[in-house]
Amino acid sequence: MTKTIFLAAIMVLTHLLTAQVIPNADFELWDNQPVPLLWETNSRPLTLPAYDPYVVKKDTVRYTGSYAANLYANNVFKAFAKTTFAVTTHPSGLSLYYTLSFAPCVNDPGYMQQDTASVLVELLYHGSVVDHGYWESTASSFTYSQLIVPVSYQATLFDSCRITLMGGRVNGGCGIVAAPTEFRVDHLELLDSAATSCTDTGVVVQGAECPLISDFTSGTLLHPCTMPAGATLHVGDTIVYSYGLSGCVSICMQGTDVAVSCYQVLTPGQIPANPCPTQLTFAKRVDTVDFISLTGADTVTSYYWTFGDGATSTLANPTHIYARDSAYTVCLLITGRDHQGNTCSGSFCDTVYITHSCIDSSLLCPIPGGLCCDVPVSDPVCGCDSVTYMNPCTATYYGGVARYYHGPCVSTTGIEDPASGLTSVVLAPIPATDHVTLSYQVTHVGHTSIRILSTIGQELQSPYSALDDTGRHRVQLDLTSLSSGIYLLEIRSGTATRVKRFIKE
Repeated sequence: MTKTIFLAAIMVLTHLLTAQVIPNADFELWDNQPVPLLWETNSRPLTLPAYDPYVVKKDTVRYTGSYAANLYANNVFKAFAKTTFAVTTHPSGLSLYYTLSFAPCVNDPGYMQQDTASVLVELLYHGSVVDHGYWESTASSFTYSQLIVPVSYQATLFDSCRITLMGGRVNGGCGIVAAPTEFRVDHLELLDSAATSCTDTGVVVQGAECPLISDFTSGTLLHPCTMPAGATLHVGDTIVYSYGLSGCVSICMQGTDVAVSCYQVLTPGQIPANPCPTQLTFAKRVDTVDFISLTGADTVTSYYWTFGDGATSTLANPTHIYARDSAYTVCLLITGRDHQGNTCSGSFCDTVYITHSCIDSSLLCPIPGGLCCDVPVSDPVCGCDSVTYMNPCTATYYGGVARYYHGPCVSTTGIEDPASGLTSVVLAPIPATDHVTLSYQVTHVGHTSIRILSTIGQELQSPYSALDDTGRHRVQLDLTSLSSGIYLLEIRSGTATRVKRFIKE
């Protein structure tokens, strides 16, 4: 009987490989343990409690197959399912359907429990990886969604494909009953590279931390979290592209997360519509924010605001009230016509910090001009309300700000003044793990200091202080003492100050 089952499995495997499909791609075939056939997993049926050994489970909640694979967290090790099979054509990507749920509070900034799920697809030649695609996520997605993981196209010789699905580890959260990370996967399919075509047109615009794509036709703001190998987007590029929805999340948390499968930068003669410069500015009154649109379009036909809390507006200059203290990414998308009458589109994003505990009305001075005469005007500070004040005195007695840190607030416009003495400030990698490298250009000899601050301006580290010559400098910073969360890095050289926001995983 065992031999018959084994031969049947071999016949099924041979048929699947000949058809160049992914073995057991719908997770329909399971043994009596249960373990999915034709996949290697780290489910351990002979392991005794105290933890659940079946970390890859048969699940009847599915997209198209009879079953789905549920990669289940047990607080001991990350669940994985892996398969390797022969291929004769180079796929453009891997398509699958998935749901992903993390326990409450897990992956919240600063929360001690962090988790992730990932998909890795690799093309092999004689056992060596020659092309690959990768996706990971820290955000829950509770309904079945299609995910497309593009595969790089660097090699022409390949003989097999390896797919690795990696679930979460955390079984916990902030609830009364611990909840596991659950990563359900179903209906895997390799996409034919010959069928891939670029069908959408858009312009690359500046996001808070990274470039976004503003689609000309729909006005959708897209965050390309996965790109073809070797691809680089530059602000101002007009491109044709194709994409699939993706569940990945990064520091660039604006727009719809997408996996770009192909793209081509258009020359001016190919561009069907022009980008029009777009910016936004705002004024805050604790939780009430007045937004103002700024655009280079001659005529605006539509405005579309997203306020970061699920609310939207189509007004030119809306006012929005936030219900909770948090950091919100606000995006503006406009369509219209430029000075030549051509259709144009543009978008811009910025971050608004809302905190009710920041403003203390008892600090406000009733006699303007009486307290701050001796404070240097050129000593800007960033208040906890994310507003830059001329100096600490005006922040405290005219703004009522209870907390601030020296230097202007984080700028999301990317504009730098070369005359300031400090330019081209770059942090990498973002998100960071145990270390992050700061690269910067000094145009005048001067003393440089670096501080790592909390999001409310509290100094946590002061890792660097030295006299810098003119030129490019690189400093590697040790983050091992910091817990996971969002931080600010302040660099001061002479009279110039720059502040960068970063995430430590």
